[in-house]
Amino acid sequence: GLQMLTHVSPAVLDLADWYGRDGRELEDLSDSELYRSIVATRHIQYREWPREELQISALPAAVARAAVAIDERTRSGWFAQNSQALSRKQYTWRSDKSPTWLPLEMTAGGDKPTGLLWTSSLLPDGTTAWARGVHEVIDEDAELYEIDYQIDDDRVYGIDSPGDYVRLCTRYPRMLEYYVNSVDWLAASADIDIVHLTARGLLTVQANTVPSPIGAVTLRGWDSESSVLLRPLGADESLRPATLPAVDAESAAVTSESSGERCC
Repeated sequence: GLQMLTHVSPAVLDLADWYGRDGRELEDLSDSELYRSIVATRHIQYREWPREELQISALPAAVARAAVAIDERTRSGWFAQNSQALSRKQYTWRSDKSPTWLPLEMTAGGDKPTGLLWTSSLLPDGTTAWARGVHEVIDEDAELYEIDYQIDDDRVYGIDSPGDYVRLCTRYPRMLEYYVNSVDWLAASADIDIVHLTARGLLTVQANTVPSPIGAVTLRGWDSESSVLLRPLGADESLRPATLPAVDAESAAVTSESSGERCC
């Protein structure tokens, strides 16, 4: 508990402050509802200015307890499965306005390469991790597609903790404008086919400025559990209209009503 967790990320603090001060019970939330609360935190949804981790010992007791509870919850259930391995079945929203595939050398800089194929995983309630706000980001007429990746585990790089992003930046460094340290995605593509920001990584890495051997690094702008493909689609890989598993209508309605607006 408190002995294991020593620092909290900006997004964890947002969430812990909400649940700790308001007396809400994390146990009452499903994994899908907790994920949506994460997406709704200030430092993810509104992209507030990144900041460094805070020591948990400096937090009010109720907020510290909530931070520990959040840490424990995101190490179990669907979150643990999402951290351990990328599901080979992935989902993406496409429309006539979706970006076309760009050569990777055109998107090699920046925290988030653009013009590539981005996908997300399925939540336990049968919706995708991208579902919240996707029509505002892409197009109100966007349709859901699915793909089954044919890929080796050792070609997937997961960002599940600040250390994972530090290692990626350190191995494939690139200096952007204003002396911002980031990832050279073109160089990374020699060893990596897919980069996966896990749900726990979204909570602990995005908007969290951490030290590294090349200087401070901050992951910005991913905004949800998601994966980016750093190579063209393989011969046995193709996008097709998605067929989502059936979900109990009443449960889905309850989840929709509490879809993350409860936070921060």
